[in-house]
Amino acid sequence: MTAQHFQEQPIPPDMLGGAYEVIRELGRGGMGIVYLARERATGHERAIKVIHTRFLGDAEAVARFAREAHVVAQLQHPQIVRIHSVEQLDGAGLALVMDWIPGRTVKEIVRDDGPMPFEQVERILDDVADALGYAHARGIVHRDVKPENIFVDETTGRALLSDFGVARSMHTESNLTLADVVIGTPAYMAPELIDSDVVDGRSDL
Repeated sequence: MTAQHFQEQPIPPDMLGGAYEVIRELGRGGMGIVYLARERATGHERAIKVIHTRFLGDAEAVARFAREAHVVAQLQHPQIVRIHSVEQLDGAGLALVMDWIPGRTVKEIVRDDGPMPFEQVERILDDVADALGYAHARGIVHRDVKPENIFVDETTGRALLSDFGVARSMHTESNLTLADVVIGTPAYMAPELIDSDVVDGRSDL
């Protein structure tokens, strides 16, 4: 990445006190930008998600972003992307340091390769169902299950569920929703999510 490119991003190349070397941008979502970075102390590669600068003045958005870290940190499961730490960035909000999954999302695989073989689809559905069953048993509804939030590890072939940024506890009435923002992705949302009705794990399924 060039210096000019970094000026357009919410973090400098020596982010987190120089603990990580930014390698490249991996992608952008509704609330954040994800970077591939190398931890200088260990050499391990991590995915670091940083909140979009346009949300930095929005306390609710920052709180929802922080909640993703809190929720995912409690969900230790082989089919859920692991989060290692939550970092405060000087003048740039919050960052989540996560496992980097070498591979592609289901969306990217279908886009690049076309329809998947039945056996691969079956394995992905089994893995995601295991992840959701684990989360639901702990009272967490993902609310944004879609192809771009499912990663397939190119080494093991296993599928991992990511991005709990709009997850909600079934045991609380709190809802960190931004005004005039649809929580979830309309093309993949269950009707009760669109209607803002009470939801449980069946909405994810």
